Amino acid sequence: MACSNTPSAAKSNSTLIGWSYCGETGIVYLLGTLAAIPYRLLSLVFVYLGATGSLHLVWDIADTLNGLMAIPNLVGVLASIPLLLRLQREFFNRPGGPGT
Repeated sequence: MACSNTPSAAKSNSTLIGWSYCGETGIVYLLGTLAAIPYRLLSLVFVYLGATGSLHLVWDIADTLNGLMAIPNLVGVLASIPLLLRLQREFFNRPGGPGT
């Protein structure tokens, strides 16, 4: 009988490769090609720590980092409020629009 965890292992490996590629593409876009090697090394360190660290600590770190990702999103939403209000006024005040 085949190993029962093979599909799960294949999925986790493809996810790891996919996220690593996306992260590297993003860091190269933001900082240039010289940032690719340090990103790869840092990724390898975190993969090792994630594979060997305690499950509780790994999940706590993942939860914290996912929560911190909300900060730039909230800043972006708050910064776009003036634009959204202007567009809303323009939409409702246009001739033949819902505000007339």
